[in-house]
Amino acid sequence: MGINHNLEIQKLLLQRKQVDDIRAGIKILKQAIQIADAHQDIDWGFDLRLRLMNEEADLFECQESFPAFSWLLEVYDANPGYFDDEDFLWFYNMMFTSCTANASISKQQMLDIAEDYKNKLIKASFSLRSYYHLLVLFYIRTKDFEKSLEFLELGKGEVIDSLSGGSNIVWEKEIKIGNLLALDRIDEALSEIREFFFVRDKHNITAFCAYLEIAFYYSKINDHENALEYLEKGIELYDHDGLYKTNSITTTKAMYMYLLYIYGKEGYLELYEELSSWGEEIEDFSLFYFSKFAAVIFRDGGKGKLSLSPRLSVYREDDNYDFAVLHEFYKNKAFELADKFDIRNENSWQRDEFERLLVNKYVE
Repeated sequence: MGINHNLEIQKLLLQRKQVDDIRAGIKILKQAIQIADAHQDIDWGFDLRLRLMNEEADLFECQESFPAFSWLLEVYDANPGYFDDEDFLWFYNMMFTSCTANASISKQQMLDIAEDYKNKLIKASFSLRSYYHLLVLFYIRTKDFEKSLEFLELGKGEVIDSLSGGSNIVWEKEIKIGNLLALDRIDEALSEIREFFFVRDKHNITAFCAYLEIAFYYSKINDHENALEYLEKGIELYDHDGLYKTNSITTTKAMYMYLLYIYGKEGYLELYEELSSWGEEIEDFSLFYFSKFAAVIFRDGGKGKLSLSPRLSVYREDDNYDFAVLHEFYKNKAFELADKFDIRNENSWQRDEFERLLVNKYVE
């Protein structure tokens, strides 16, 4: 019987390789998981759930990943030393990020999860640097930027290991820039970004994100000359590197879409078409971030043709869209999510910023 269920799972994995659609692939993986669970095969159960979480991450969704990870956590705790600690903790780190993006998960729940992650790091003899990274992100998402900077510095006192090294070192620099901008410490942010001017080949994605964050900051305070300067630097990188067609910086691309619209540049509707294709089932934070900028680019009304996914609730078969209708749809969605995040975060940061975005204009 063991051989039969192994072959059945391997057959499904082969079938998965032949399917391009991620959602269809997830359904196949769920079938394989059911077979593994029916045979109490924790090795396959563990492996298949990690695959499922990886695939769903590419959709910016977490509907299947939360129950999958709950199973992983229970099995990992019940079988100490049986599974690879680094693999598990890497996925734990990823799931914490998803928790911060979910408006329904409370601040205390997130802190409890981070503490459990910390204890597992200590038990497995890893550095606490990646634990501090989680707290840095937690305080960014809950809008306590001073605290985020504080834990960023604490993390730098810890050893760099496989869970906190590599691209995370560059990430620390970008995160620091974002925190400084949120605190209106523009001179310090500009000082931090200087190395990205000279080492673009190494920090291309980070430079693109940082330039746009600074352009966005200047735009918010109506310093349009500086905003345009940094936007142009971002455009230069975006046009010359295919990496920016990937999914990893979708939230930054939403900001890019907004800046192109504000400053009368081409391409923002094409970016809207691309980003809207993710649908309305993505994580709360990604949907909010996209919706608040989409609401702005359609605020002037008008009509036009757009190529949108039929999965969208605003989809029209004739591809003819009333931009005023799209504006209202995304405005309502953004306010709904802003209020959810503000209630969770115990402040009014998200609603306040969105209201400012709705009235921000650039006049040459």
